[in-house]
Amino acid sequence: PCDSTCGPGSKPVVEKNCIAEFSKVSDSVCRSKPEPEAEECEGHSGCEWSVGASPQDNCGFADAVCWSREKGQEVAARYCESEESGLIGKDLWRSQNALVDAGCSALGENSLRDICIMSVNYDKGFGATGNVVKEKEPAFTFSHCVGADVVVVSTQELINRLWNYFDTYVQDIEKAVEGYTLVQSCGKSISAAVAVFVKDEKRRFLAPVPNECTSLPDDDGSRGNKKGSEVGSISSVLGTIAFASTHGARGDTISPERVQEVAEAASALMLSHPSIVAWGGDLNPRTTGMFQNQALQAAGTTHPDESQASADPQWELRGSFDPKKTLQILAAAPDILGREGETLDEVLMAASGNKIVQAPGIRDLCPSYRKVPNRGSVDKVSIKGTGFKIGGFNLWGTNEKETRWRPSLACEAGYGEEYYNSELDGAAYEGKKNRAPSWADRIMVSTSLDCQAVQKILVPEDHDSLFVKCTMKQP
Repeated sequence: PCDSTCGPGSKPVVEKNCIAEFSKVSDSVCRSKPEPEAEECEGHSGCEWSVGASPQDNCGFADAVCWSREKGQEVAARYCESEESGLIGKDLWRSQNALVDAGCSALGENSLRDICIMSVNYDKGFGATGNVVKEKEPAFTFSHCVGADVVVVSTQELINRLWNYFDTYVQDIEKAVEGYTLVQSCGKSISAAVAVFVKDEKRRFLAPVPNECTSLPDDDGSRGNKKGSEVGSISSVLGTIAFASTHGARGDTISPERVQEVAEAASALMLSHPSIVAWGGDLNPRTTGMFQNQALQAAGTTHPDESQASADPQWELRGSFDPKKTLQILAAAPDILGREGETLDEVLMAASGNKIVQAPGIRDLCPSYRKVPNRGSVDKVSIKGTGFKIGGFNLWGTNEKETRWRPSLACEAGYGEEYYNSELDGAAYEGKKNRAPSWADRIMVSTSLDCQAVQKILVPEDHDSLFVKCTMKQP
């Protein structure tokens, strides 16, 4: 055997025999032949990684050196890197064992300070909302978080059963945004995905290698995409930063599956014992109690110009139009996630041991879903009960038509008037296709973060995007 368990060594000659034609013969036959010499060899079983040079300012992750236990000295790194050593990679070992934070507090704002978390539902693959939406394109979206040390981008619907736009989305951010490095990207087969970026000059404060991503799929039967959560984490000088994206089960206001998805994601985040949680998602809750709500209809129903008053069946409500009051009425409804009598806050607190909450101010904004691009339109619409009937069914194209105002529902909360599907134009405000204006999109954070109020990126149709900026505290 090699006389070294780590590093260069030799195999000594333990026995000399004279061999001729595959048989042992007298030593005298070999007197003119050179004596056998020890062979060079390498040992790996006694190698281990050890902490090397300290990081800059004693804040970050130290270097690692390969150490021979037998020799009591450093050897070339290749001996530890060899598969024969059975050791993990150098950077992974550093991530798990070489954190140095003694000098971090002295750095103040020059260490990790702030984090920006955003949630973007981008249905790029299907139907009218499947077109490119400039307000959701990566460079424009990311620009709202530029300046933060760490940026967490949670997306939904970029991945569906047919294709994966998420990888391209992340690559486009890398191409378009200067000064940031991608440190982790979690997203494979379910709708939810998440990517984490850090300022180039702050990269040293995060572990060289992030932890493995965890996928929590939950198939709600949708033909378009599979719901669920993607969860990941990375060590840092402030402790573990855990991050996630969730796309909750759609359907009725009451949905045990939606509650389970959120609870499972919260529990998975807490498994890494994080100091910081950054979590975005389209959780898909629906606002309750808005079915045929006359106060909501009066405050939010839009109306045409007076010149088209005759086309508006709700013209008598125009004096009650108050989109700011619309928000008050909607926000007064309980924030039910999917179980009667249980709010989203209660689900989060129970699943996380009171460590995860919603980022502040989400319900001070108008709902993020389901947006429509304008305040209404005057169209020719069929008059019910007219036309020729065959077997109880109207013959297509025979209905009489009238000119009618098709309203939207308006809400206002600091971003101008925003518009939603109106119940008076046929949208369902209850049941499995509930289209009542809802805060479908959410951002959740650890109680350790000091966050500003959530802001939105206005989008003309479907989902608005949300983002929030938070300060990370020294442990």
